[in-house]
Amino acid sequence: FSGWRRWNFALEGITSFSTVPLRVWTYIGLAFAALSFIYGTFIVMRTLLFGNPVHGYASLISVMLFVGGIQLIGIGVIGEYLGRIYHESKQRPVYLVRRRYHAQRDAAAHPASKLLQFPLKRTHAARRRTALPAAAGHGARKASAK
Repeated sequence: FSGWRRWNFALEGITSFSTVPLRVWTYIGLAFAALSFIYGTFIVMRTLLFGNPVHGYASLISVMLFVGGIQLIGIGVIGEYLGRIYHESKQRPVYLVRRRYHAQRDAAAHPASKLLQFPLKRTHAARRRTALPAAAGHGARKASAK
C-alpha cells in the first residue's frame, strides 16, 4: 500500500469507531475561550494598574479569540450530535449472543423448556453484552461479523 492509502485507512479507522475527533473541537473551543478571557482580563488589569491606554489591537484580538472559541464550542456540540446519530445509524445490536439454542431440539430433549420461553429482557447480563441462555433463541439478534 502506498503512503496515501495507509493514511486514508488510518483516518477511516479513527473516524469509524470513535467520536473523539469530533469531541476535540469542543475542548479546543473551550481552550480558546478561556485564553481569550484570561488575555482580556490581563488587558483590563494592565490598563487600570499602569494607565496604558488600549490601542485597539489587543482588545480586538481578545474579542476575536473569544468569538472563535464560542464557534468552536458550537462546532464541537454539533459534531457530538453527528457522532451519536452516526453510531445509531449503524444499527449495531445492544448485546451479542454468545450461544444460540434451537427451540425444536431443546423441546424434544427437555419438555419443560416450553414453559421457560419468555422474551429477552434487558438485564445485567445484557449490559455485559451477553444474552440469557433460556431466551437466546427467541427474538435475539445475531451479532453480524463484518
